[in-house]
Formats: sequence, structure tokens, C-alpha cells
Amino acid sequence: MSITFYKTHEKQLEKILQDYKKKISKSDNELFTDPSISHFKRFETELFKHKLRPYQMEALYILDALYTQSKSDKDIKKLYEKLLESHGKENPVKIPFIGYEMATGSGKTTLMGACICYLLEQGIKNFLIITPKSLDIYNKTIRNFTKGGADSIWDREAPVKFNLITGDDYNHLQFNSDKDFNLFIFNIDKFGPNANKTSKEWESSYFKDKNGNTISVKEFLENEDLAIITDEAHHSQSQSAGGSGNIRVVAKLEIS
Repeated sequence: MSITFYKTHEKQLEKILQDYKKKISKSDNELFTDPSISHFKRFETELFKHKLRPYQMEALYILDALYTQSKSDKDIKKLYEKLLESHGKENPVKIPFIGYEMATGSGKTTLMGACICYLLEQGIKNFLIITPKSLDIYNKTIRNFTKGGADSIWDREAPVKFNLITGDDYNHLQFNSDKDFNLFIFNIDKFGPNANKTSKEWESSYFKDKNGNTISVKEFLENEDLAIITDEAHHSQSQSAGGSGNIRVVAKLEIS
């Protein structure tokens, strides 16, 4: 039986959590003036319909610790350089990922939103959520990320502005370049080996290359720094999940 990443690094991860908990226990005045932790308080209480639970916050602490480490750790930097060098090649280097395993009803979709908000602060502007083949899960995820809807994860007053692009409207949407980020929600079939429409150049499409030529949504994603989030990842571990081509990924999360 294979040993999980958590079991291998359990002591280190527990220390990270304890260190963050000590920081978060500071007074509100200190939190407000310390930019390294003040955004966690905002994630916890201001952006989402429901206050984040302790284990969701712990997931964010781990993401922050690993992301911060990736900027300074020489070995991780070398791996990232290899990923970029292999972009576009026939056998690109596989992207490492962070996986969160959570029970049904424990707030997985809200955690996705929190991870997106965190990575947005790190300068990532394009996010792709891939759902399983099930249209029920796909449509539910779209409803969850639609602001103002009954099933939305967002607080009605949350200051998040984004373009929501789905597998149903990507070829004829009206894109607003003033938004803070782009959120793509597709089910896995849109990127499988038999998916042709996402590779098609639609005349009415917003997606353009540097010369102003219309390109497919797949080609657009291949040329942008992109964070991929796999929803219900345990349903997506198949060959069809490998059809995403040479997309240049800077972060990958799997939530199941």
C-alpha cells in the first residue's frame, strides 16, 4: 500500500498548522496590520455565504505554506523550470498537485472558492474547474459559483468580480476585461481525446492571440498561466483526464 504525502510529512504539516494558529490568535489590531495573515481573516468571514470552518482554514494554511515555500525552495524551483521547459513538448513533465479529501457536505466548493481567492492574491488570473462527466455535478458547480444565486457560495456583498465561462457558453460569451479574474467551469468530456469543440476557432469568440487572431478556448488556456481545480477528483482519474493537451499549469488542486 502506498504511503500518502500527509503520512510522510505529517510532523512538518502539523507544525505548519500550529504556527499559523498562533499567528491567527493575535489581536484584531495586529491582524489588521500584518499583511501575511490579515487576508486569512477576510477569507474566513467576509467572502462567503458561510464562515469558513477550522479545517477549511487549515487547508488554506497548508496551501499558503507550500506556495510560499515554492518561491524559495531550490528543488521546487528546479521542478517548476522543468515544467515550463517541457511545455508544448510531446511528453511534458506531469504537474504536481495538492489534494484535499473531504466528506460530502463538508464545504468542498467553498474551499475551492477560498483557494481561488488566495491564488488570485498571488497573481494568478485564470482558473479552470474540471468536473466529472456527470451533468448534475457540472451544473451544480456552475450554480455554486454564480453570484447572487440561491446555491451560490459567495456572500452577496463579496467584492469579487470575475468572468464565469462554462462549457455551454464559451463560444459566444460577452467577455468583460475589467473583471479581476476568469473562472472556467468545464466537465471532463470537454477536454478528453474526443473533444473537438474546445479546439475549434469560433468566429464570435472573445479569445484572441497576441496578433488579434481568433483562437480556440483550449489554445487560449494553453497560453495563459492557469490554476486547475479538479472537482470530485476521485471520479476523474481516467485516461480522459489526460486530454488537456499542453496547458501551462502553475497550480493544481484536487478535491474529492
